[in-house]
Amino acid sequence: MPAQQGVDRDEPIRLLAVAGARPNFMKIAPLMKAFSERGSRFEPILVHTGQHYDRAMSDSFFRDLGIPEP
Repeated sequence: MPAQQGVDRDEPIRLLAVAGARPNFMKIAPLMKAFSERGSRFEPILVHTGQHYDRAMSDSFFRDLGIPEP
């Protein structure tokens, strides 16, 4: 009988959130906050695609929405 494969309960569940434009960041912000508040069980990872990239605008997304910079 083969060894049972499963999720290691000690490892955090990695969640990948992909955003590129302003509406994406506004939708992702509450999700990133909720998963961050769950402690070490989840590891949210934000990927910024750079679509419509502007440094000042991106900085304001992270600051105003409370999203950690990728």
